[in-house]
Amino acid sequence: MGGLCGGGGYSGKNCGAFTGGLCLLSMYVGRGILEENEVLFGNRMIGQLVEWFEDEVGSKYGGVDCVQILEENPLNKMERCPDLIQLVYEKVETILEEHGHSLSGREEG
Repeated sequence: MGGLCGGGGYSGKNCGAFTGGLCLLSMYVGRGILEENEVLFGNRMIGQLVEWFEDEVGSKYGGVDCVQILEENPLNKMERCPDLIQLVYEKVETILEEHGHSLSGREEG
């Protein structure tokens, strides 16, 4: 997962916190093996994360790419990235809970 840092191999493209969040969410809604079924509304949940990130982060920093979020200043990484990682994690957790799932993998309710 370290390859997601810096916008994908330090290319400055899509934020690694965002793509990491997509990977985390996909672990819970996708199929692990051919015999498994995808979680109902999995694509909707992924769409929720995309929309939220674009609205919340993209509007704040003028885009969702690492270079935009850091405002082309690598020193901003120490201040912004940990907070973004935490926010994305919490949003993934919220999205899963809204659909009756949890990060622990157990069905709720």
